[in-house]
Amino acid sequence: MRIAYVAYAPLSRQGAAPVHVGAVVGGLARLGHSVTILAPEFAKPFELEGVDIRFLSARPCKAPVWAKKAGNWIAERRDELDAVYVRDFYNGNAVLTAAKRANLPVVLEVNGLVRDECKALAGRLDWGYFLKRRIRMADAVIAVSPYLVDVIKQFDEDGEKFHFLPNGVDISLFDNLPDKSAVREELELPANSPIIGNVGSILPYHLGSPIIDVVGLLADEFPDIACLIVGGGPSESDFRAMVAESPHAGRFIITGEVPNERSVRFIRALDVAVTWTNPRASESCWPVRLSSFACAGTPIVAPDWGVYNIFAERGAVLPAKGGTAQSTAEAIGQLLRDEALRQKISRAGIDLAREEFSWISIVSETNEILSKVIKKNRS
Repeated sequence: MRIAYVAYAPLSRQGAAPVHVGAVVGGLARLGHSVTILAPEFAKPFELEGVDIRFLSARPCKAPVWAKKAGNWIAERRDELDAVYVRDFYNGNAVLTAAKRANLPVVLEVNGLVRDECKALAGRLDWGYFLKRRIRMADAVIAVSPYLVDVIKQFDEDGEKFHFLPNGVDISLFDNLPDKSAVREELELPANSPIIGNVGSILPYHLGSPIIDVVGLLADEFPDIACLIVGGGPSESDFRAMVAESPHAGRFIITGEVPNERSVRFIRALDVAVTWTNPRASESCWPVRLSSFACAGTPIVAPDWGVYNIFAERGAVLPAKGGTAQSTAEAIGQLLRDEALRQKISRAGIDLAREEFSWISIVSETNEILSKVIKKNRS
């Protein structure tokens, strides 16, 4: 297959986008397909072995202007392509329009809703009009959560075109890791203290997490408890400021951004992973970190919202009712006291991640979806 993969995303920044794009496109390339990534100039630097990456410039570099530029690139090379894969972005309709005019099938991957992420007029217009058109033009739609599938299905009567494929995990990163004590020594973390925390980008909705109060609630029972926060992101400085103003600031270890390969070692160092997002985002997004925590066998505490419930139903998350500071602290305390429960959740997470959420499985299903739309288009 010859695929144009359109990614209007900041691929050079830490977060789910470069991980997802790298895993899916890299996986398709390893299967022998020819994949060209179309990305904006602001995505630099980004490299992927065996993949051609074209950074298209547009002035101004706004979504609808860049989408037209990418659409023109596709139209000019229609005979060199078999399909177009679009990582959805608001006002990106020109890409799909160009592909359909070139008689190329389109797979649209939806990673969330601008309706939830952008409260401005642009977000409302995209939700009410432009997203509907993109979904109807697409030959197949991939969504990263089953709740998101249910939401966007209303835009097209063809229910068979929708597929649920979550953000996955590179299970090889967690093979042959040192044990927890060795990792803590390597990372210069407290050897015997209970360590809770999170590893991943710090985004605006994470500022609503009760983690600072949670640490305070646990401090009496676990006087040497530490909270490890690993990751950069747009809200890192705001989070650091919140911690600095807290009476529990001394219990926090904040590292900033680290390479992906190193982040898995910090995950291994945790006794309990504490993850959080707001209720609406938890329904339309699938945090990369969630699959990673599970694959590492790190017990997880999370609110009883959205995709977290998928893990809870499989015994891979201990839910905190309502995501409050009190319920989160109680769940963490329960895990820290009960080694058998920690082991049970750890094993359930490992089994779930390795059996259903590996990037190998997700790439295989993506490959099948692309093959089907190409075959249908040719017939």
